[in-house]
Amino acid sequence: MWTVQRRRERATLVVALLVCCAGAILEVEGGEKVYTKSFFSPVFESSPGNVFDPHQNVEFPEGHLALRTFTCEVVDADTGEPIPLSELYVHHWFLHKFGVKKGFKALLSSAPLPAPHLPRRYATHYLRKPLHRMAFRPEAQPVQGRLKRRQVCADDEDDLGDDPFAAGAESRNIELSFPAPYGIVTGDMSEYEEGYEEAWYLNLHTIDLRGVVDPRGCFECRCDLYNVTVDVDGHPLPDDYKGGLRCCHHLTNCALKPGVQAKPRRAQFKYTMSWVDYDESVRPVRSYFLDATDSRASVYDRPECKGEYDIPKCTNGTTHEECIHTLQSVEGLPMGGDLIFAVLHQHSGGLGGSLFNEAGEKLCESLPIYGQGDEAGNEAGNEAGFVVGMTFCNPKPGSVNIRTMEALRFESNYSNILNRTGVMGIMKLYVAQTVAEEMEPLAVRDIEQVVNSAE
Repeated sequence: MWTVQRRRERATLVVALLVCCAGAILEVEGGEKVYTKSFFSPVFESSPGNVFDPHQNVEFPEGHLALRTFTCEVVDADTGEPIPLSELYVHHWFLHKFGVKKGFKALLSSAPLPAPHLPRRYATHYLRKPLHRMAFRPEAQPVQGRLKRRQVCADDEDDLGDDPFAAGAESRNIELSFPAPYGIVTGDMSEYEEGYEEAWYLNLHTIDLRGVVDPRGCFECRCDLYNVTVDVDGHPLPDDYKGGLRCCHHLTNCALKPGVQAKPRRAQFKYTMSWVDYDESVRPVRSYFLDATDSRASVYDRPECKGEYDIPKCTNGTTHEECIHTLQSVEGLPMGGDLIFAVLHQHSGGLGGSLFNEAGEKLCESLPIYGQGDEAGNEAGNEAGFVVGMTFCNPKPGSVNIRTMEALRFESNYSNILNRTGVMGIMKLYVAQTVAEEMEPLAVRDIEQVVNSAE
């Protein structure tokens, strides 16, 4: 039976193992105390065809910490068993941190709010400023906002933020991990205004595929299957918008086969982390998204990221080898450093993607792992035909350096033997400041110059 093995084997000697810190497990590795604990989102209920896509306040380890590993999956809330993608498809998820007034964290609600004032230049605009979709009691609007850290696809100050965790259907077979002394730093109260504390929210987007007419059409969010003509804010959809996130938003429903009857299912997002207490030896890791839809001509131009795109059917070939759709972008990191970890997010039909530096050297290639289970697709983590994992890059720290605003070329490849809607090509990069002083930012380069230099 095909399996996907966990990537990290702990070679250090565990000299102590005990339960501590409100249920966290403590392991002492090489003199360092490493804590591990699983957390759960609020329980949600899903019926055949249902879309679940709210923003929820969730638990997170407290204190000034450096996170070392992160894994997650969607499980049955009553049995704790993982739910197959063929039954409950995970389109994507995000975990964001933000500031909230002390004592107000309990007032956060998961109810999505209308936000007609949001910018509409993004196909996925309702994901761009999700704090507007957190609900509070009328007397309380205590959000400080997301942390001000420049992102690759941020087109104005309000879009700046720290989004350290995000993925999709591939999540169950990926372990995000950083070797000591690297880690994602949380709980640094110097980042927040006086009187505020750190909080985390989860945007989990799932689609219940039990009994649907067309599973692929449902998870590609084809508008005709959802009978949707307006987006989440009530704006009419463009005539040429055939599928994507604007058609499968919260509480919409995908078309079911006649007579389908199935009990509602209670589900939860389970996420497990390990961490160490922060001290001066920790090397902070920063995270960035690279988006294949970014169509700007120069790394210094205003970003043009759309988050999702459609793929037309191949007309000049009949095989997967002949029918490959490639979308590429050129993007620069606002702050460079050593590449510590990188992984791609794609949907079904994805063939992987690669990242190249300005000299045309390949820095990372990330490829999808497709499930090989039976046609019923009932084996969680090995569902036939689904992307159940992604290969990733974790180079030796210090061996791969990316300079500030270096023109990186990112390619996303899909099979286009079929039409596809609402697919994504997003690479998540984790970098840390180099020990040596970083070189000066590179000069502005035009996209054609960068692409031609690498061919």
